[in-house]
Amino acid sequence: MQINLQDHVPTISIGGRPICNLRFADDIDLMGGSNGQLLDLISKSTALVHLEGTCTAEVRIRIARATASMASLQKIWRSNISFKTKYKLYHSLVLSTLLYGCETWTLMADTEKRI
Repeated sequence: MQINLQDHVPTISIGGRPICNLRFADDIDLMGGSNGQLLDLISKSTALVHLEGTCTAEVRIRIARATASMASLQKIWRSNISFKTKYKLYHSLVLSTLLYGCETWTLMADTEKRI
């Protein structure tokens, strides 16, 4: 997102300081000074929520990527590394891949069960 916004000239300021730092995807509405600028910024961003209001496709993609991450670590899972270290690796490499963007998901009961 930062790469997409590198040429953007902020139009909103607080105390003379321009606001151009995004912490969350929905902060983009603070950066557009007009409807045209806002539409331009939105077109440069990546949407994590499907237009139908559900995130079934995104969850499937996340599950597939987490499964691939898990599979790529097979040598580690079979090694003599301690369970504690394996758990930390699982948490940081697999679980984080699965849950990336989950705070924006609108889940249906069947999708939640898949997770």
